[in-house]
Amino acid sequence: ALTGAHDCRLKLWDLDHGICVGTMVSLGHPAFCLAVDWQSGRALSGSWDRALKVWDLKEFECLSTLGGSAEHVAPACLAMDWPTSRAISGTYDGGIAMWDLQERAQAWSAEGHDGKVSSLDVLWAEHRLLSGGADGSVKLWSFADAAVGAVALWSLAGHRSHVSGVALDAFLSMAMTTSWDGSLKVWHLDGGSPPSAAAKVIEMAAAAPVTCLDVDWPGKTAVGGVGRALLVWDLEARGGGEAVHSLFGHEDAVSCVSVEPRSPP
Repeated sequence: ALTGAHDCRLKLWDLDHGICVGTMVSLGHPAFCLAVDWQSGRALSGSWDRALKVWDLKEFECLSTLGGSAEHVAPACLAMDWPTSRAISGTYDGGIAMWDLQERAQAWSAEGHDGKVSSLDVLWAEHRLLSGGADGSVKLWSFADAAVGAVALWSLAGHRSHVSGVALDAFLSMAMTTSWDGSLKVWHLDGGSPPSAAAKVIEMAAAAPVTCLDVDWPGKTAVGGVGRALLVWDLEARGGGEAVHSLFGHEDAVSCVSVEPRSPP
């Protein structure tokens, strides 16, 4: 897993052995969001200075920096399609935008939430986007038509506070969300349909606000930040899920995380 924190460091973790295997420093500004290509060993990070940085996870160094000017809006969350060099960002002004990193241009933008778009997850082939906002809502979007941009399909109010993390499985059958209210929820969807009142929702709780989330669906594992700790949850454990590891290494709150998925059995 890769994490970013308010201490301006990015750390690479071996979750099986519970150790940090590498550290990179983002000078001046902490990384608030991450998108990782585990196959090539690259990562994209976004920070409050409006810049996007590309990192080499094998050499532990910054390869390039994009943006950073006053005309850009600081990204609060990121998703990246590495083969096509497209990225989607959720921003502090409530917007969602598609970017072409090769052209260094914005392809489209849409109004997202009432306040910061704090988390998102994207299924690129299905043209579906799940977002969570500081307004406590979770929304599913379609972005199949580039001329139109993103269109909201449904919205739900599942948390009492800021939605800090969202994750969709590859089949649009399940989603997981986390919040500053300390809750973690697994939602059962029907091909992307909103959860009904009868849908089974697994709820878990942390001792403090959960600041970020990523899910390894094949490995039935969720990873999130709680304070300065990185917590690992077993989604198959009795009772719906429990933290099986607590990893420490950052000097300030963990703000973003990306986990390498295990191969399906």
